[in-house]
Amino acid sequence: MNSAIAASLFRRRAFHIFVSGALLLATAAIAHPRTADGQVRQSIVVIVNEDAITSFDIQQRVSMLLLTTGLQDTADERERLTPRVTQALIDERLKLQEARRLGISLTQEELDNAISGLERQNGLAAGGVPEFARQNNIAPEALFGQIRADLTWQKLLAQTERGDIRIDADQIDEVMSRIEAGEGQTEYHLAEIVLLADERGGVSMADIRALAERLIAQMRSREADFQSIASQFSDSATAATGGDLGWKLAGEISPSLVSTVLSMSLGSISPPIEDEQGIRIIALVGRRIANAVDSNDTQVGLRVMFLRLPETATQAQVQAKLQEANEIRTTITSCDDFRRQAAALGTPQPDQPNQFKFGDINPQMRAIIAGLAEGGISEPLPTNIGLQLVMVCEREIVTNLPSRAEIRTSLVRERIETVSSRRLRDLRRAAFIEFRE
Repeated sequence: MNSAIAASLFRRRAFHIFVSGALLLATAAIAHPRTADGQVRQSIVVIVNEDAITSFDIQQRVSMLLLTTGLQDTADERERLTPRVTQALIDERLKLQEARRLGISLTQEELDNAISGLERQNGLAAGGVPEFARQNNIAPEALFGQIRADLTWQKLLAQTERGDIRIDADQIDEVMSRIEAGEGQTEYHLAEIVLLADERGGVSMADIRALAERLIAQMRSREADFQSIASQFSDSATAATGGDLGWKLAGEISPSLVSTVLSMSLGSISPPIEDEQGIRIIALVGRRIANAVDSNDTQVGLRVMFLRLPETATQAQVQAKLQEANEIRTTITSCDDFRRQAAALGTPQPDQPNQFKFGDINPQMRAIIAGLAEGGISEPLPTNIGLQLVMVCEREIVTNLPSRAEIRTSLVRERIETVSSRRLRDLRRAAFIEFRE
């Protein structure tokens, strides 16, 4: 499996098996030094409360980062990645320890279902994930251990936090009002990579600045994909969705970022943007007018009635049929009335109008329907069998506005992400962490 496929596999996992952060970072494809009896040589590098992180754990994680992001596999790159990888492994140990303290664990069935879901969503046969691991000299049990850690943390948050999150109608109304107030303004679809400094963990601002510059160079040269890099490196909760921030009005963008965003061209990647905690990298994915109607996505419900003419119809017959068609147009009062009359004249009708997206209708018919209001009937239209009448029974205008359910889901997700970050920060502060080398 090449690096592009591996990156795709890892990038797509977040929505399908609800894993936060970088799902499959835990393992690697490198040759490790071995002892005389063939065992992998490893030493303890960090003690996290009662758990150890070994040199082998760190080597594996570094190798997986290189495999899935396309970064060059050099000794210097490995050395530069080691502090960040070490911190990620520390966080995983802390998450699992907190789950054990609360009596929360992942069942084998939950783990198996997650692995199976990952395989299905990526078109892999049963056993495809461990096979991917083996093809790259990865210990499957280490891979599954990482998946277990992330899923366990999600389960912990669901059991201890989700019940306390309340989103009321006023909060949804406030978001909806803000979105509606932005109608006609430019919206920006943004993605982010957040790199945080952690002096205690050995990750300095200079370290992350150098890393940011290398990542930007890789992404701008197309050697690495933004989503993949965000999934593997970003310290934000948006790593779970490849760094996606969604659509933002200028007024909703952080003041420290807005001037950069407004100056960016579509598809570009920003230079490093530094603040007190670390560095952000922004990608401008899209740009549009807020709440604009997308006519191609407008849904229309149509009924069609045919008034047949013989192939050798005379001019008088055509005129008579036109008169009949116009009389029908003036007498029909509803879509149900149209259905009954069409059926009586030999055009059977379904119970419900046929549904079409406006953009899927041929241009000539689209031009006719565009001029009809809901309930409107077209002029008689010539066909190869006579005349036809088209009625617009329904029209659903599609805009960029999210539904109330989508807003609620987004607000809940934001709250959970905030809680997750706070709990992990508290665990770090309270932990006994000893670096051995």
